[in-house]
Amino acid sequence: MRHRLAAVVGAVAVMAWMFGPVDATRAAAPPLSPSSPALSYDHGPFTNLNIGGLAVGSCTQPAGCDNTDIQVDIPAGYYEGLRAQGKVGVVQIALSWVDNANDFDLGLLNADGAAIASSGFGNSDFERINFTELPTGKYTVQVVIFRALNTGFHVDVKLLSMTPVQAAVASGTGGMAFSNGTPVALERSSGEPDMGIAPNGDLYVDMPLGAGTNSILYKSTDNGTTWLPLAPLHPNNNPLPNNVAGGGDALVAIDKDGRICFSELNTLISLGIGCSTDGGKTFVPADPLVLDPTTPLVDRQWQAATPQKEQFISAEFGIVTVGPSQPGIRLYKEVAGSTNFFTKVQDIDTGKSMKSYNMAVDPTDTDANGGTVVEAYLRSNQDPATKAASPHQLMVWQTTDGGTTVTTHKVADLPTTPGNNFASVDVDRAGNVYVAWSEQGTWDIFYSVAKKGDLDHWSTPVRINAEPAGRTAVQPTIKVGDRGRVFVGYYAASQWGNPDALPGGMWDAFLSYSIDGACQLDTTPCAAPTFHQVKITDHPVQYRGICLGGTGCSDGDPYYGDRSMLEFLDIEFTPATGQVHVITTDSSREDRETTITAYRQIGGPSAFAGKPDLGGSDGTGSSVTDPQGDGGWPYLSPVPMQAAPGADLLGVSLSRPDSATLEVAMKVADVGALAQALQAGVGQELLVGTRFATRNDGFWVGLEQKAGETAPRFLAGHIAADGPLVDVYKFDTTGAHAKGRIDPATNSIVIDVPLADFKTTLEKPDTQKDAQVVAAMSNGDPLYGVTGFSLVGVSSAQDAVAKHWLDVSPAFTFAGALNTSDVTPAGAPGSGTAGKGTGNLPATGALRTGLWGAVALALAMVAAGLRRRARRAARP
Repeated sequence: MRHRLAAVVGAVAVMAWMFGPVDATRAAAPPLSPSSPALSYDHGPFTNLNIGGLAVGSCTQPAGCDNTDIQVDIPAGYYEGLRAQGKVGVVQIALSWVDNANDFDLGLLNADGAAIASSGFGNSDFERINFTELPTGKYTVQVVIFRALNTGFHVDVKLLSMTPVQAAVASGTGGMAFSNGTPVALERSSGEPDMGIAPNGDLYVDMPLGAGTNSILYKSTDNGTTWLPLAPLHPNNNPLPNNVAGGGDALVAIDKDGRICFSELNTLISLGIGCSTDGGKTFVPADPLVLDPTTPLVDRQWQAATPQKEQFISAEFGIVTVGPSQPGIRLYKEVAGSTNFFTKVQDIDTGKSMKSYNMAVDPTDTDANGGTVVEAYLRSNQDPATKAASPHQLMVWQTTDGGTTVTTHKVADLPTTPGNNFASVDVDRAGNVYVAWSEQGTWDIFYSVAKKGDLDHWSTPVRINAEPAGRTAVQPTIKVGDRGRVFVGYYAASQWGNPDALPGGMWDAFLSYSIDGACQLDTTPCAAPTFHQVKITDHPVQYRGICLGGTGCSDGDPYYGDRSMLEFLDIEFTPATGQVHVITTDSSREDRETTITAYRQIGGPSAFAGKPDLGGSDGTGSSVTDPQGDGGWPYLSPVPMQAAPGADLLGVSLSRPDSATLEVAMKVADVGALAQALQAGVGQELLVGTRFATRNDGFWVGLEQKAGETAPRFLAGHIAADGPLVDVYKFDTTGAHAKGRIDPATNSIVIDVPLADFKTTLEKPDTQKDAQVVAAMSNGDPLYGVTGFSLVGVSSAQDAVAKHWLDVSPAFTFAGALNTSDVTPAGAPGSGTAGKGTGNLPATGALRTGLWGAVALALAMVAAGLRRRARRAARP
């Protein structure tokens, strides 16, 4: 679920009782240090029903909380000494209470009151935080009293050392390489991207935009080289325009005939689903919406389509742990022969499940009685003998008869929770099942595999992230091709510390892969398979920390509670070649807004054993070409496209004519047809421009043509946020000096902008008075994701209303060195190395009831946002 997803629920009768202390602050406990490594306390009893949900860091009425100050005293060199011994220093905070009919949440606040870590689950009688290398200082342990009836709690705080498992990663990348990043969401700030690839190779990426705004789907028909939003005739480019409360978690599932089913969360109450049989041109919405009236709260759905073309959708339903609304996984299946009608077929581990992760299908199971579906999920350990050491259980459920029956299986007892760091499951093309997860404290990624038909026996977990580049790793996604061809993506940083507040953190997306990742299942099993680790992203996608506390991150100082990365990346394979495609979030902009970026494999082994290794260009150059005749509006629509040659991009070029200037040249099919392109786009302002990213910001340079005016304007500025989840092309001080010209002889638009005009305001903690304004780039700096575009604004090219997109060029990376002999002359773009059909694609073809029950109902309707957002199961 989105970090800004508001709880938009109106005209609801609220029932809430609140007794006992509110925001009670306790006296400081003795200092925690190596010489005094443990402290504990008991507080309560409490009686409270919290209609606000998890609100760590801003715990006031009617939330109710208990605060205890602690002092941590760590001698200089202590953590470094542990590192030298191959260990990691961790402060563990463990909260426990009598049973899961009561519920408390846990947070750790710094001296400024900002939440730097949190834990909040349902279906449990404990919460736990493992904070890596917590510095010396004053902190507050905050317990949010979510639901309690004359019940207290116990807290243990310990200074521990943990020994990481040796990584099964060999040196080098093994030949694996990825292209430059291609921006996908060109006017939407979003995260949690999900990817699907149709049998014909068309790629689809969906992403949520927040409650009341609807989600969005993008499509690429050229192997991920360019992307455009689907449903261009809808006001918000949403396939389900009637879902007025939509905009939450989005997902797609594509069957073997190419039928696409798309879903989104409707303000935590229901799921909207629509399916398309014409490549996304039209969607038929499901009727009614998917919901469970006994558990009115729903979060983070998952989808899957079996080889039998059966569509499944699941989610974590419910909020309180007693009565008819207790949490659990609900599995829905499309009724055979219906028009997108889904009905519930299973309740799975109700009263036990804490968080659900993704679903996957067995591609080898084509039995007519139904397909095989598996899903990973988390539950509290049910075994008293092992619960203290391993309070969580990583599980999978499986159906082998299309949902008629379900079995549950334990993958591993875990000492820490994957939680908002996630777990992920997939099935190879031999039917074997693989699960990946992350563990707190050491912040490592593990995976395990089980043989088809035997999910009660799993291989010994193997660590697949390697130091130093992947030292601190979170949020894994696993994807498997043929037997043992395992690909695990994750975000990682080389810095030591806790992800939630990582000093100096610089994060990239990484891939660890193996071609013998099932050798543990061989007749003579291996000790461990061989993995290689490779960086996917072409520049850091996040600085500082990645807050893992759900909506608890949104409170307090955003510098320490930065959730702008959101969660997970996704991986898919091109059906024809086994080429790896990765979709990531990039939040390295000054406003902490996000860009969804696609990368494709250009080197290394295919996911399929019978296919050759992949090859291609990395997309570095000074220019790019784009085909003629693809500029117009609408596109990918039942309505015929009207051509717009004045906005039909043929190429984009960057150069540095001198050390102080950036020059952008854009070639179109007919530079004299700007007014006609504006008419074709049905709006008031045409913008033909080029966008690009520096290491920590996003900019654009372009030509604006207004209706009724003969002379265009040449502008430049930031890609800026304008309201929740909307990016706009706003001109700012850089536009004051943009000098442009139109060259009819070459049909080119050429714009020069002084480098000094590009400024970035660095983000600061709340404790710092003034933000620092710095130069965004200097001569020689590379520019990333350089992408030409043309669009028409219905009323303005700079407002927050969805645009009518006319054309988008491929993206390239501009190396940035000032060497005019190597730079394409201005006004003649098109001789670069990274374009459609210019050699950057592999030659192998198209590439992816009682009182509590009544209270629970009111609670679910009122607290729809905060509680379940923090307890969500976001897609790995």
